[in-house]
Amino acid sequence: MRSRTAFAVILAAALALRLWGLGFGLPYAYHQDEPIVVNHALAIGATGWDTGRYMPPQFASYLLFLLYGAFFALGKFTGLFKDSTDFA
Repeated sequence: MRSRTAFAVILAAALALRLWGLGFGLPYAYHQDEPIVVNHALAIGATGWDTGRYMPPQFASYLLFLLYGAFFALGKFTGLFKDSTDFA
């Protein structure tokens, strides 16, 4: 019974923190590096694996490229996207 109570308290605290932080940064962009990483990830599709930029670390760009590629393939397969313009 004690572990259930502790679990419920942890879940309630997690939900409260999540709801409290939902509006962080809106409508402003506080994380200015996000567009850079995303643009590098999308550039991999056009220019190849070596984008010529090494800051921020390439792993984040490679991972995002793979995730965006999987999302695009799934969307193309299900009819969500007709082509890359719809994806963009």
